[in-house]
Amino acid sequence: MKAYSYVRFSTSIQIRGDSLRRQMELSQQWCEKNGVVLDDTLDMQDLGKSAFHGDNVTQGALGQFIKTIDKGKVKKGSYLLVESLDRLSRQELTDALSLFLNIINKGITIVTLADDRTYGKKNLDLPNLIISLSIMSRAHEESAMKSQRISQAWSQKRKNVGERILTKNIPNWLEIKNGKIVAIPERKKLIRRMFDMKVGGQGALSISRTLNKEGVPTWGRASKWNSSYIRKTLPNRAVLGEFQPGKRIDNKRVPVGPPIIDYYPRIIPDELFYRVQKLLENRSLAGRKPKNEYANLFRGLIRCPACFSAMIRICKDSGGRLAYLLCSGAYTKSSDCKWESIRYQRFEELFFKFVADQINLKDLQNGDATKLAKIDKKIAASQDMISSLTDRIRNWTDAIGETKDKELREDFISRVESARNQIRETEKEIQSLQQQRSNIDDGPARQRQALRTIKQLFKTGAIDDPDTRRQLREQLLALIDGILIHPKMEWFQIFFKSGLVRNHLGKADVELHKQMVKEAPHLKLIKDWRGYYIETNRRQSASARKGGRR
Repeated sequence: MKAYSYVRFSTSIQIRGDSLRRQMELSQQWCEKNGVVLDDTLDMQDLGKSAFHGDNVTQGALGQFIKTIDKGKVKKGSYLLVESLDRLSRQELTDALSLFLNIINKGITIVTLADDRTYGKKNLDLPNLIISLSIMSRAHEESAMKSQRISQAWSQKRKNVGERILTKNIPNWLEIKNGKIVAIPERKKLIRRMFDMKVGGQGALSISRTLNKEGVPTWGRASKWNSSYIRKTLPNRAVLGEFQPGKRIDNKRVPVGPPIIDYYPRIIPDELFYRVQKLLENRSLAGRKPKNEYANLFRGLIRCPACFSAMIRICKDSGGRLAYLLCSGAYTKSSDCKWESIRYQRFEELFFKFVADQINLKDLQNGDATKLAKIDKKIAASQDMISSLTDRIRNWTDAIGETKDKELREDFISRVESARNQIRETEKEIQSLQQQRSNIDDGPARQRQALRTIKQLFKTGAIDDPDTRRQLREQLLALIDGILIHPKMEWFQIFFKSGLVRNHLGKADVELHKQMVKEAPHLKLIKDWRGYYIETNRRQSASARKGGRR
């Protein structure tokens, strides 16, 4: 029979003590005394998980252990070793008892190492049940009292708001000096300027573009201003001096009580603030969609091959006749891209003619096997990574129990936490890849139908009809992953969902292609039976894409 040792700490401060080593020793001693094998192949540690809110069950290793029991990987009759019952749960008594009985009813015997008690189906009589209930009730009361005291402490802080700072987490335009929150003069002026620019008719995109063009320094780690930051700042009531206390419930921050007036230094007068809010409200009611929802059939699909920013449709007239595709990085100055624009209508004509004439239904079948192989390769690599990380965690955990050096122990604990997070992220990636793989069986049929529909709609010549454009948009989303376009040379590269990649060479000859490769190192010039075309290095392109954003 096997035993599994479960360890949980709610804070990193507790991890720094000697409890982890002590429990591992107690677990080993209990197994040797009772002739049971200690199984250390499962991740049985919730370091930094709270049992008061049940995070160790809903998000942690204990919940995964219960799922492992259900899958039959942990056999009935096995032992779950814990220091005490409060390691399992500090929730309300009914919830704690439900978890306790759920584990026992699955055929697992719970052992508490601190008092050497066992709780299983065979010995869970009335005295043992009463003892377990009293321990679980006390654990909840202790945590509830602690939570109440923390809440009371925050309430007292709010009462003394005029005398002390509640939190050091303050807006970027403020700083703490000599125990007081004060505005940073140049940033205060910039916040005021943002509001004035909004009143003057500029949107968040235009404001960020202006600031980048003028070389105004950003306040964070980003090198360029982004419109999303402007959109978050304009409705932020902190510019009025308000502070909204809050707390986290279910990993979401919710307001607690009314906002505290004049907690921060006021930056914007009421009149200007509410004038901007009215403009934002009108913008929200109007919606962000263009008058013709399908004016840009390629919205979200096209990227610039130089910086991988999205290509956006810009109109220079009210009717949309003078519409251009332009790199958003160049437009907002958030990247160093200087690539040219192309008339939207021209690109649309080139694209659909190329797809109608050059892309065959059988082409979409050829990419499926390659795409499956790539997905399988990624899944295998991810599984190998999890296996390697699991081995490292096991070694680091052993080292935590053996070393007496405090700094070294903390370093090992940090590595374990980081590796666990990496395993969880990798497991999510594997699930996503497996879902992609399962969709490929139906994918080719859907993609061939989408291509067939696009060809038929293009041949009708009614490409300006609203219903036709709606259908074209739907079929493009079903058929294509993305498009790279060099406007000046009318070169574009289409990435189909099947894995197929096709290039429209446009005006580009070999010399111009070489110039493109020189300007964008993640592109590679290839020559085969199709002639000259450009291939994208996906790894470098991902790096370039990150570098092109704020």
